[in-house]
Amino acid sequence: MIRLYIYILLLLLSCLSYVFYEISWKNTEHQELILNAICAALFGSIGILFNYFSTNWGAVTLVLKCLYNRNDSIYVSLSYLFKIKIAGENKYLMIKGSKLKHQYQPIGGVYKKYNSLTEKWLKWGALEAKNDRNNGDDLRFYVKRKYIPEIREWFYKRKNREIDVWREFCEELIVPKILDANIFNHIKPEFLYSKEEALIQRKGIKTKQFLIYDIYNVNFSKVQEEAILSLYQKGEITEQYAFVDEENLDKELFTINNQEYQLGSHAKYLKNE
Repeated sequence: MIRLYIYILLLLLSCLSYVFYEISWKNTEHQELILNAICAALFGSIGILFNYFSTNWGAVTLVLKCLYNRNDSIYVSLSYLFKIKIAGENKYLMIKGSKLKHQYQPIGGVYKKYNSLTEKWLKWGALEAKNDRNNGDDLRFYVKRKYIPEIREWFYKRKNREIDVWREFCEELIVPKILDANIFNHIKPEFLYSKEEALIQRKGIKTKQFLIYDIYNVNFSKVQEEAILSLYQKGEITEQYAFVDEENLDKELFTINNQEYQLGSHAKYLKNE
């Protein structure tokens, strides 16, 4: 945001220069040269600002949203999701959720924080989510609204926190033996993009939320692709996992064998940008 303030200052100085030109420089010997220089600075500043807003619109709008109700409590969740699909098909692998009986969701979870974050954590006055008291390192917490822009900026610097995504892949697919540990002892995850939900209000939840999801593709080997296909052939849905059609990702519902199931709302972010 410091760059934005500098760009705005340059624009203001250019405008003031033009005003001064009209008052004092307009009829001088070098008026044309001065006017050309001022116009170049003015339009250059406008162009720089336009480019900044077009590439940083999310950050700018978030700052504006956090100018009011600055002490409101906001729920923050910083996580990653895996986009796992059958090669050549539009079916995505989901796992059974732990909170609702008939809900499935993308593989993934929240990042962990490191001890090096302690100073910032205390500054933010961050409070762990109640359901995470046994997972105190999870980046799922409450803070005052005024700190959200700073937290967003910190997150994208990838410091003081977990950046490897193997842990959730292992915990959700290898440990419960959905996938074979010998075949999937190594994976090649590839970052695709990030999705944000900035200060949203979920139905039935009073506290507003700020959510970031990093989306990863997994570059499977041929053997691993065959293992995923074999899993699908064993059953499209089980008590542990389900394969969901791409067209259902943003519907929060899907049907298999005439039975309707719920789908996590964040599944929609697995669709191609």
